[in-house]
Amino acid sequence: MKLNRSPCQHRLLQRDTARSELACKGALQDVSSAGVTLVELLIASAIGALVIAGIGSAVLTSEVRLSGANVVSQTLKDDLAQASNLIRYEVEMSSLVEDSGTYPTACGTGASVKLVITGKYGAWQVFYATRSVPSTSTDWTGPFALVRCGPVYNSSGNINSGGASFESVVLDRLPTATSMTATLNKTSSTLARSLEVTLAAQAGSSSPVTRTFQSTTDSNPIFSLYDLYLNNPSSCAGGSSPCSTAGGVNHYRPLTSTTTITAISTESDIAYFPGQISSYSFRKTSTAGSGPCTRTSCYVSGGGYGLQLNNVNVLVFSDGELRI
Repeated sequence: MKLNRSPCQHRLLQRDTARSELACKGALQDVSSAGVTLVELLIASAIGALVIAGIGSAVLTSEVRLSGANVVSQTLKDDLAQASNLIRYEVEMSSLVEDSGTYPTACGTGASVKLVITGKYGAWQVFYATRSVPSTSTDWTGPFALVRCGPVYNSSGNINSGGASFESVVLDRLPTATSMTATLNKTSSTLARSLEVTLAAQAGSSSPVTRTFQSTTDSNPIFSLYDLYLNNPSSCAGGSSPCSTAGGVNHYRPLTSTTTITAISTESDIAYFPGQISSYSFRKTSTAGSGPCTRTSCYVSGGGYGLQLNNVNVLVFSDGELRI
């Protein structure tokens, strides 16, 4: 059998042969040019590692930025939800909502009033307003904040009726002074019983996050005009004539100088008094011992009043109401 030997093998067999030496060198050169050296392999590996590390760093940075933006967005959504829930809760406990008012001096100046919420029988009043945040503030980001001015909540979770008013920040990061809007659902001649509120907050240059909700007062619209007539006398001059006859219901705001009110005897004829029930006494006529009140005849005394009511069947006071 014939063996095929390489030129180098021939060189081993044919020593000192110039041809075989040249052939062997050529073969070695061919083998060397067909592969890579260890140094080249190490350099290629290092370059590859740098490229992969750069790509990984860019991906990681992008992930961190996206995660941070998501956290900020979720925080804004949570803050908006908390502010919305507080406003809705207070509206549902109220008997009157208004979209304007004079901000209490106890809470400072410079605030733009957006919503005024009055509790049943005027027991408490809460203002929501926007105000600018000083650039030197270390507590709030701004540029604007939604603030609440009103009595605080007591340990029972209720508003401290008759308590002093304090201002507190309800929502930070409002982009503008108009980042809260309150739209009352009413006609010009009626009281608002429901409203729609929109709030907006923004972090840095990102798009504002908004939240809109609706709420209604938890008050019978027939009997809750107390706040309008007693807290806003300009809405009703008072006296023996009704302030309103809307819906077939007569509303009276008697003055201490009023001596007699004779209602039309409709389904509901209501008289509003500024004091608590305990401040007054009731009997059928001005004559002592004349008997209990009736719809056709009821005499009210106390609190500066000496008033004969005829055909009035509902008396509303600051702490409740009497139906005759």
